[in-house]
Amino acid sequence: MSSVSVIIPTFKRPLGVVAHTIRSILEDQKSLESIERIIVIDQNPEPLGLGSESFPIPCAQVHARDCPKFEGTGKQVIHIFGLSPSVTRAKNLGCTLAKGELLVFFDDDITVQAGCVTAYVECFQENGEVGFLGGREILDSKLSSDPAWKRIIRKWMQADPRKDAEYRFDGRYVGRIQPNSIMLKDFNVPADRLIRIDGARGCNWACRRSWFEKSGGFDEHFQGNALREETDLYIRLGRQGARGYYLAKAVVIHHRQPGGCDNLKQSIASLRSKLANDFYFQQKHFKCVPRFYFMARTFPLVLETLRETRGQSLWAWLAYWFKSR
Repeated sequence: MSSVSVIIPTFKRPLGVVAHTIRSILEDQKSLESIERIIVIDQNPEPLGLGSESFPIPCAQVHARDCPKFEGTGKQVIHIFGLSPSVTRAKNLGCTLAKGELLVFFDDDITVQAGCVTAYVECFQENGEVGFLGGREILDSKLSSDPAWKRIIRKWMQADPRKDAEYRFDGRYVGRIQPNSIMLKDFNVPADRLIRIDGARGCNWACRRSWFEKSGGFDEHFQGNALREETDLYIRLGRQGARGYYLAKAVVIHHRQPGGCDNLKQSIASLRSKLANDFYFQQKHFKCVPRFYFMARTFPLVLETLRETRGQSLWAWLAYWFKSR
């Protein structure tokens, strides 16, 4: 069975949330057979106490013989701290410490369901043409439902089931990036077969290490909340020839805990960071596409900000409209 390194960046999450994510991985005995390392890249001002030894960067000082065992499981959990906040740099750093053929990326606020990692390993072994896989994301039932405007937009974007049949299951797009930069996605689809995708959900996906290294890894120009950093990588993977598929058997529950890089308590700062990253993404991959599509994609970001700052958010969004002309 192919060996796996699990990479989890964390920033401004409560210790209990991160520990729960790690515990959900360690409790899956079958998946543990293929996991070589769980690498936690801690970007907090004060390092989390995860119950394992921790190593400050520079990571050149960290070697396989130094890796601790985690609470009797026999699995190596590497806790790296001292890195200034940057999710792209954190994940690239994690990959340099990876051991094995496969990389699995998880968010720090999920519950990994039994068999998730095993499903990834088996799929890669059985399908040599697969370069990367996106797993299923089920939102925590305690989270509030999407507002009406989101549901209307999603239904409109999923229209016309005759197009792009290989990217659909039961008439629904899973992960499609159109030539005009519009993204059609639904990663909670109970598909019983592999579905072609252009991109996955960053909270739950896996990649062959060789393809990741060939693509150059994450672009560290994406900073702040680093919006589109994963989509940027998926596009580059595709251009290199890596084929992506959706694997519904690889499941996580996403709790979307407060904190992390996308904190609505700082909604204006968060919005500006998102717009800056999305503008960079648009210029990098869709420079010849009419700016209308960039504005159409980013307008929902204004609606997601806190109501009392929505006027300022609209002004910031309009400023990017003029910047992008």
